[in-house]
Formats: sequence, C-alpha cells, structure tokens
Amino acid sequence: MYLSDEEADNINIQNKLLEIIFNSDNEYHRASAIKKVNVNNPILKNLAISDNSYFIRREATKKIQDQKLLEEISMNDDDHRVRKTAVKLISNQSILYEIIKDDSNEEVRETAIKFIDKKNQKLIFETAKNDKSWIVRYAAVWKLTSQDNIKNIILSSDKFMIRSAAIGLFKDESVLAEICINDDNSMIREICAEKIKSEEIAEKVFFLIKDEKIKEIILGKISKQSTLRKCLEDVNTPKLKILIIENMSKDVKNDEILYKIALNETRKKVREIAINKISSVQILLKLVKFAREDEIKIYCVKKINDVEDLLFLKMTEKKNIQMEINNRISELSN
Repeated sequence: MYLSDEEADNINIQNKLLEIIFNSDNEYHRASAIKKVNVNNPILKNLAISDNSYFIRREATKKIQDQKLLEEISMNDDDHRVRKTAVKLISNQSILYEIIKDDSNEEVRETAIKFIDKKNQKLIFETAKNDKSWIVRYAAVWKLTSQDNIKNIILSSDKFMIRSAAIGLFKDESVLAEICINDDNSMIREICAEKIKSEEIAEKVFFLIKDEKIKEIILGKISKQSTLRKCLEDVNTPKLKILIIENMSKDVKNDEILYKIALNETRKKVREIAINKISSVQILLKLVKFAREDEIKIYCVKKINDVEDLLFLKMTEKKNIQMEINNRISELSN
C-alpha cells in the first residue's frame, strides 16, 4: 500500500503520541498527547474506561463520540469529574433523568439538570424543591416554566439565591407585592420591589410598607402627580421627601403642598427643593410674606423674574430683604 509523505508523517506523529500516552510518567504530557490523537483511534475507549488516572480518563472521554460508551462512563466512573465530563456529551434524556435522581455528587447532578430537556418539568420542579444540594436546586430553578411552580419555590425555599432566581422568573406583580410587603428578608423585599412595574400596585405597596429602602425603590415606579402628592403627605424622612419632590412636575396642582413644605420643613435642602418646584409666582410672593426665616425669603426672591412683582414686594419687606430685592431687580435689568 502506497502512503504519501503527508500520510506517512501523520502516522509517525500518531505513533509518537501513543508512545507518550503509554510510556510517559507525566500526566500533563499524556493528556496533551490525547488531545492530538485522532478521534477515531480505538485506544481512546480503553483510556476513557480503564486508565488509572482520572485526569487521563477525563481527557479521553472528551474525545469519545460513542453515545453508549459516554452513557456508561456517566453512570459508572468512580470519579465525579469524569462523570461530569461525560454528562455534558450525552443526549439520552433517560440517562440524564437517572443521573439527576441518583448520582451522589452535586456537580454531576447540577450538570445533568442543565442539559435535561425543559419538557421534564415534573423532574425539574422536584429537583428545584427537594435536591439536598442548594447548588443543584438553584440550577433547576432556571429551567422552570410553570408560574405556579416558581411561586411555590419563592414561598417555600429557605435559600436566598434560589428565591431570588425564582423571583427573577416570576410575573404576577400582585403576588410580588404581597411578598414585598410581608417577607422577613429585606433583600427579597427589595428584589420584589424592583420587579414591580404597575403604578397601581406600586402605590399600594408604598402606603403599606414601612421599610424606607423599599419606599425609595417604589417611588421610581410612580409618576402620577396626585399619587406623589399623597406620598409626600405620608412621609417624614427628608430623603423620601426630596425624592418625591424631585419626581413632581412644575404643576399648579402641586404648588399648595410644596408651599406647606417650604414654609414648615425644618431642613434647608428640602425647603429649597420644594421652592424650586413651585410654578406660581403668587405662591413665591406668599412665601416671602409669610416665611419665618430670612433665608427662605431671600431664596424665593431669587426665583422671581418679574420686576413689578419685586417692586410690590419691596414695599412690604424689611431692609435686608429690600436689599436682596434691589439686587434681584438689578440682575433682571442688566
């Protein structure tokens, strides 16, 4: 039989690789040689099944194409790392099912659950709920498709990672709202709050929950001005007041409550932000007249852009405020 130079060279290379595999004491050299051996070389089967080193069996398994042999390795090899490698390569769903149910190693079961068909929802749900390893349960959650099963996991699991993954897949905002309001875990409440999109549900949560962090998250879901006004009347902390006021538009309907905040709030920053949102000049003039602190009067004066209004205001104010009014008139006149 005639061999070309290229074919002869290839045979020589393969023979040298086999020599390394059988004679070298260095596992890494042997593994490197296995990677280069022709995929149809029958020696790979023997190495995958019989070699004393798990490292070599694993490298040989990566090159196996015989599904029956891969199934045998995935079920019977003593080392979980070899079984895990085989699991990644098998297509038989029945074998994956058995591995998920029976393998003693969590990494092997986790790998099998990742490769199981989503049609096997009963097995996936049982695994997500009952597997002794939270790592396997976590992997199973991501393959759930039934909203009822996902809800079951959210409400029954004692592991934060699993519950948070399930919440990420869950769609019923009314249930998320109940969890957000009632759950003992603050991080779970926050994740549920982030998932809520409905303004109606967000409003319900805002008024029923005491957690300030949740209120902050929920405020980002509310744009209706009438709701924001109710929210502003409901809160006491300056941070929440500022967030609400910043979300409010310059609307005459908002001016009265902003006036009350600017007049009565003890914190300077909250007062100033409220004044910035007031749309009516008449409200600003009213604030200059009734504010107890000169600082607030002066801040309002700087927001008034009509010279005639300022001249009228000047007639009723004391000297230091009159000076500020004069300065403002000069600014507007230049």
